[in-house]
Amino acid sequence: MTARKISLGAPYRWLGEAFAMCRAQPRIVFGAASLLMMVALLPSLLQLLLEAALQPSATARLVLQALFSVVSLIVFPPLVGGFYRLVHALHQGRPAGPLDLFAMFRDTGAARQLIFANLSFILISIVLLVGPALAFGGEDLLGFLRAMATLQPGATALPPFPDGLMSLMAVLLIVALVIMTAQGLATAQIAVTGTPPFAAIGAGFGVALRNVGAFLLFYLPLAVLALVVALVFILVAVLVGAMLSVISPMLAAVLVAPLSLLLVLLAYALMFTFFYHAWRDTLGSDEITRDDHQIVA
Repeated sequence: MTARKISLGAPYRWLGEAFAMCRAQPRIVFGAASLLMMVALLPSLLQLLLEAALQPSATARLVLQALFSVVSLIVFPPLVGGFYRLVHALHQGRPAGPLDLFAMFRDTGAARQLIFANLSFILISIVLLVGPALAFGGEDLLGFLRAMATLQPGATALPPFPDGLMSLMAVLLIVALVIMTAQGLATAQIAVTGTPPFAAIGAGFGVALRNVGAFLLFYLPLAVLALVVALVFILVAVLVGAMLSVISPMLAAVLVAPLSLLLVLLAYALMFTFFYHAWRDTLGSDEITRDDHQIVA
């Protein structure tokens, strides 16, 4: 697997292809993304319901949180892999449906590989993000985070930034974007081709690091646009919620919550289809995919 050099416009083309696939197959893509989102939210919802019903102690609450976190780490990665396989089938013109999202659980070997790769990326994130943050931010950073956590609603000023915090955060943001890109590519590589986790992770980082400039020139404007959209949405949600809360606080929540879920759904569908097209252009043609191999055989 060779880490290919991409053009500066390639990520924008992949985003366009992601939009095109969502428009061409909305029932399948958004149906699968809806299932993926529901599974992602389900452990947290179950935890909240159990805590409300049982009123557990602080220790029991931590145990519940750890239990549902483990469930998420086991269940979610194979579903993401299933989404990549589904999108791959759509790209090849083969029949697919939203429930194909769960097909990865029948391929236990690939499911284990995806779980292992996800755990590896969590460890990599801890080493490359949390470690440097604590090493270079030190007690000043921890103090700033504690002060941010204690801010009350309606606060008009932020705690003073420690010296060098902005530079540290900028470096960590770049590292986080590289890790996110490598994980998207590696997960698609494992799901579609069955590549062993370490090889896929190496290939993902190879593409992300070799093309870090092109990816940053794509992510940064996109982040600014996403921030503007988020701020507008929050402003509208606050205004609508304030008006509806005069009638009924429940009515405001019933209206605003689905709109928030729709934004998350759109983000899920676009993010995974984007990384599929990124994988296809950077790593996908190096070898016959798992499904293609079955067809050839």
